[in-house]
Amino acid sequence: MKHTEDFKREAVRIALSSGLSRTRMAADLDK
Repeated sequence: MKHTEDFKREAVRIALSSGLSRTRMAADLDK
């Protein structure tokens, strides 16, 4: 699945709200 920049920003914001780190989120999106 191809993610748009908006999706990435939204995902990161949700992840941070959930307590996840940006590094982990970036790694998850890179899969």
